Amino acid sequence: MKRIITWAVLSSPALWANGPQDISDKKIRIDMNEALVARSGMQLEPQYPWYLLDKVTDFIIDFPSATHFTTKVEYSVGISHNVQVSYTPDTKNNSGYINLQCPDFKVEINLSYTSNTGGTAYIAWHQAGNTWHIRHIDFCITDDNSSAFGVEIPEEIIFHDPELILDDGLQEIHSEITHTNYRSDTEKLYQKRLDSLLPMVMMFGDASFTTPDYKGNTALHYACGLSHVALVRWLVEHGADLESRTEKGASVDACIGGKNAKEIKAIIREARAWRDTPYRGASIKTDDAKAAATWLETEFSGHQLQSPTHLVLINQNKAEQCARIVYRFVKQGNEPMQLGVDPTDTLGVYITRVKTAKVSEEIFVGWILQNLKQRRYCSQQEYREAGLTLARLPHMILTREDEGMTTDGATATYRAACEGNVELLQWLIDHGATRELRDAQGSPTQLPPNTPNLNQIQKILNNESATAKSPQLVAGCTFIFSCPDFDEPVTAVWTNSNNTSTGEVLEDEDWTIIRTTYTKTGDSTATVTRDAQWSPGGAYADGWSRHEFKLNFTSPIGGTATCTKETKHEAPQIYSGTFTLQ
Repeated sequence: MKRIITWAVLSSPALWANGPQDISDKKIRIDMNEALVARSGMQLEPQYPWYLLDKVTDFIIDFPSATHFTTKVEYSVGISHNVQVSYTPDTKNNSGYINLQCPDFKVEINLSYTSNTGGTAYIAWHQAGNTWHIRHIDFCITDDNSSAFGVEIPEEIIFHDPELILDDGLQEIHSEITHTNYRSDTEKLYQKRLDSLLPMVMMFGDASFTTPDYKGNTALHYACGLSHVALVRWLVEHGADLESRTEKGASVDACIGGKNAKEIKAIIREARAWRDTPYRGASIKTDDAKAAATWLETEFSGHQLQSPTHLVLINQNKAEQCARIVYRFVKQGNEPMQLGVDPTDTLGVYITRVKTAKVSEEIFVGWILQNLKQRRYCSQQEYREAGLTLARLPHMILTREDEGMTTDGATATYRAACEGNVELLQWLIDHGATRELRDAQGSPTQLPPNTPNLNQIQKILNNESATAKSPQLVAGCTFIFSCPDFDEPVTAVWTNSNNTSTGEVLEDEDWTIIRTTYTKTGDSTATVTRDAQWSPGGAYADGWSRHEFKLNFTSPIGGTATCTKETKHEAPQIYSGTFTLQ
């Protein structure tokens, strides 16, 4: 009888976890539930966005008394193949590699160990000219006492197509266009362009998706030119921009032609009439709409995703409520720019679409919720992978493993603490490493009394706030302020003193004079002031800008900050972010 294994995510991944070198008579259970999946061409980089796999059964591989074997796999109804399975350990990099191969598909599984019996996995599934990239997966390895062995592949992986999530009938229209024998060269060109564009429309959920290759032509431009009524209607009903123009300025109306021109014109005309009909419900106040838009913009920015737990939940009810307020505000005839949202960001694009397309409230809310979830899932995984890399793998600098020293059972926090490295210890804990101290034998231990920076180290290990002193001098340092509301960080480099610096030109600025000063204001606080004077030849004659950063040091090289930004043409605005001194 096979044992039932319940797998839980490790809360404290051990450093220097080798994993088994011999996988014989063991079972690998890969938990596919809530993994992320994306597509690409065969063996290419994954295409965004990543979609969430939900309610997927486990991927199980039972190894016999060998690391290489062949077994029959039934991976869909009525289809079976003899699949070659192999396992290759890589103890130096705490990894293992599983390959499954048959004439119809090839599966590559990269195992990264966070303990001797489990960790995280990445799967690349190559089949029929496409590759599925699956990540954010947990796996465990157990002893398997049963005599049976083989491979159980969850059918949800084979049949789960993210395009079908956003299909809603477009797949059938796409297939019909692809198999139609068009006669004229123009129609064949439109057919070719649509064959490339429509899969991307489905993948990104954007009926107005286009690329620089098509010079601003959207699927709606080509559909009007091809005189395809069903496609025009589908695109219009799914929020295609009715006012979009090509790089040469051609409107959607200018592309309408062919035998169905009259019917297509009627579809476009009715869509605009529906779009321009104002919302009849209770009036939305400007302040309420701004607050809702600001909340959504903050959520899209992923402001909490660097928290140590990496588990940032989405307040779906709040997001839906804010989306409805924003939609109704714009639908009442107000301009999107009144909300103060960047029109080039995802949120701004969708808000603008309410003015330029036939977008129902439900479609708009669906856009916001779907893209917010995808943005959060992708960002969470990126932070998680970046943050846990050091916590998972041997710390080469501290252990000198690359010079021949063997790995041991010590935790990363123990190594960093023994070195008195406050910054590294705080970084490890902020990114998910355990506070548990274990020595080379893997046994619980205490820090030696002569540990450098012992008081600060103990405060961090005890989850107390360790106050870091602000430096007196910053000559030779680079200041970097990062904020979700800024497209690029604000930087300054002090060359000779606290009062002389150079800085990078910010977007839309044209200036010749810049000065940044540093002033220590307290034991752990300081102020940085960045003044720039715009040249008369710039966008505004004799313009100026001023950034005042109030710094709160949480480590000797960085911390949190508030930025008060003011220009000649704008009132002061306050932003929150983080800074570093390098």
